[in-house]
Amino acid sequence: VVHQHAEGEDVDMQLVTPREVPFCIDTPDEEAITPDQLAWIKGYLVDVERDLYASNRLDGINATSFVDWYLIQELFRNNDAIFVSSDWMWKDAAAAANPKDRRLNMGPLWDFDRAAGNVNYNDNWLVEGCWVSKAYQPNWFSKLFDNAEFLALTISRWKQKRPALEAFVNFSIDTYARRLVVAQQRNFQRWPIFDVRLTNHYVFSGHDEEVAFVRRFLNERMAWMDKAFANPEAFNAMCK
Repeated sequence: VVHQHAEGEDVDMQLVTPREVPFCIDTPDEEAITPDQLAWIKGYLVDVERDLYASNRLDGINATSFVDWYLIQELFRNNDAIFVSSDWMWKDAAAAANPKDRRLNMGPLWDFDRAAGNVNYNDNWLVEGCWVSKAYQPNWFSKLFDNAEFLALTISRWKQKRPALEAFVNFSIDTYARRLVVAQQRNFQRWPIFDVRLTNHYVFSGHDEEVAFVRRFLNERMAWMDKAFANPEAFNAMCK
């Protein structure tokens, strides 16, 4: 989309990189961004991609941020996490106090409606198999895993975060379900979609069944990921 800048010149907030990865710049918005800022942001994204593909360099990114974002997206097997939509990145200025903030970071996490088994295409209702790390369409993650350092960090972060993720899944789901008990009743009175197939592979008759499914999916998915992230050899065999 090309917008008109306040001074009259066209402002193209979109970028398709040489590797055909699409981006849309959000902030500063088209009313505030200067031509120099726009050119710098686009150039930075292209430079990060060039370094990654030319020499497996991670200099331009906060690798931990990318790893943590990837692990959550892969855990939920989020259909949109292969740079389809709602995949956000951010970068602070060069004067930021934290050096990692001066690099490209992934986040915030957003848009999980086609996740955790709630989708009936791309096999994304299955607990087995990697999704985000595969090269289904142009995105950087399939290339990032050619970097041994990035893969090692992914495996170590999974093992480090795994206990907290399991605790969150098995305790927080019940907590949130209790908080939503009245709201979900109003929701399904307004939209009576139980036993209806929309973009869902599985069909359930009530909210309790839906909640139980989410818990079961995530627990089974974590167990499968334990195998895939056991070591680099397992990851390369199961996720690339």
